[in-house]
Amino acid sequence: MKRSWEEYQRTKGEYFAAKKKAFFELKERQGGERKFLFGSQREERSVIFRVSWRGKGSELNQRRSVMAAKQQNEKLDLFDRHRKEQEKLRERFPRQFLSFKNWLSLDDDSELSALYRYPDQLVLSGTEDNVNSTPANGFDLRDYSPISGNRRGAVIYCKSGKNIAEFIDYGRKIVVTEKFDESSILAALQLASQKWGSVQINGSEEYRQLCVRLAVERGFKIANPELKPEIEAAHEKREIAEPANRHERKSTGWGR
Repeated sequence: MKRSWEEYQRTKGEYFAAKKKAFFELKERQGGERKFLFGSQREERSVIFRVSWRGKGSELNQRRSVMAAKQQNEKLDLFDRHRKEQEKLRERFPRQFLSFKNWLSLDDDSELSALYRYPDQLVLSGTEDNVNSTPANGFDLRDYSPISGNRRGAVIYCKSGKNIAEFIDYGRKIVVTEKFDESSILAALQLASQKWGSVQINGSEEYRQLCVRLAVERGFKIANPELKPEIEAAHEKREIAEPANRHERKSTGWGR
């Protein structure tokens, strides 16, 4: 039993050392990828202003809107991939190591045995079931197509495959035309966030409450001072509801 206890302690120490190393490496790599993307996008935006746009304001707005949509889509793709990588790593390294009793009961051929006994090594195994299930994703800006060419410089955004304007970018403002469609509001917020960083919300109380919820869930910055108490309260409520995940999000560089 003493030898088993010593083996358990050694394996537990190796597990947490491998976990720390894996999360550090993930944080460093993802941080580098974000830095590279943001830098390349800044350079892309700066190119627009290296020429004169005097007398071509409508064309300039269209160029800026389409570029903002493209760059936000690039961010969303990167963030989704990073989130999946973090979730996969959290599955690989649970917060708590097995108890000594449970560790002793592990079968050397079981999946848990491979997970806990070989935390930083490649382990291949066979399986009878090979099911590939992909969770359904809701609509976001990537599901909308920009249509430019309006003489006023406006850019119309429609859901891919449709010709109905769900929101319109007029340059200084973005107007959602679909009545209380959450996917359109989310996409419009994503575009506005990419263009201006901080967004001023104007609309009914129902619209504003939805925007507060999306801001907390997605990290948008809302400029309305009267909404600040509601946003802070929603953040506190969300943090209380997710205490188990907060530490791991922070360790991978994605905490608030």
